[in-house]
Amino acid sequence: MRPNLCVVLSGGGSRGAFQVGALKELLKHTTPDCVIGTSVGALNGFFLCSHKSVVGLEHVWSDLDETFLFPLNRKFLWKFSRADSVFKNTNLKRLIVNYGVTDFEDLKIPLYVNCTRLSDGKSVFFDKGPLLPVLLASSAVVPFYPPYMIDGKLYVDGGFSEFAGLSKAKALRPDKILLIDSGYAVADSFSGVLEVTRYAWELVAHASLDRALSSFGKDIVHISPSVLDHVHVNDFSHTSEFIREGTLRMREVLDKIL
Repeated sequence: MRPNLCVVLSGGGSRGAFQVGALKELLKHTTPDCVIGTSVGALNGFFLCSHKSVVGLEHVWSDLDETFLFPLNRKFLWKFSRADSVFKNTNLKRLIVNYGVTDFEDLKIPLYVNCTRLSDGKSVFFDKGPLLPVLLASSAVVPFYPPYMIDGKLYVDGGFSEFAGLSKAKALRPDKILLIDSGYAVADSFSGVLEVTRYAWELVAHASLDRALSSFGKDIVHISPSVLDHVHVNDFSHTSEFIREGTLRMREVLDKIL
């Protein structure tokens, strides 16, 4: 059965708070028939599809910061090239487990999670089985988080192959597609190799998104932040502002969705 409204949630790290505000406003008027999520979009989508609501998600976001989400992997200090990541994903794993839903089949709204298969660079959209490994894989932005093994194959962040998972939305052929894109930071100065790496990754990801969007024309509703373009994906000090911006941007396009 073709879905009516398919919501696509991109990656974007801390900027994913924008999606929380947008979803909060959207759910006052309608509920999506399916959700496609990549990286932080997969995590936000997981909460939405688990509860058919984002009540509580705003509180989760208000407690997040860089120290909590990116604890240093000490192996990186003494093994360096043999370490699988700079940071550990243990706290992210704890957040997912605390949601209380373990399998795709238990979700209240169908969810498709975009991961990149490391062996061939292809996007794989998971929608069955255990959620934890898939969500950790979709969020594995190397070298910051480690790749994750699923059924004997390594996977990394879905954004490496397809930033927002729009090919899946096209395959599902919904009546309406809403892309909630967290945007990316604009900068002209950088501090250290990790910051340069993060920024370069954002540029590549959004270039791929622009290419994907060019094939849709007017057949998609696309929102992203119109302010806060100075905030990088690891800066969690602007969460409330992103949520507020998401709410405002969603109000501007509701008449195209309902």
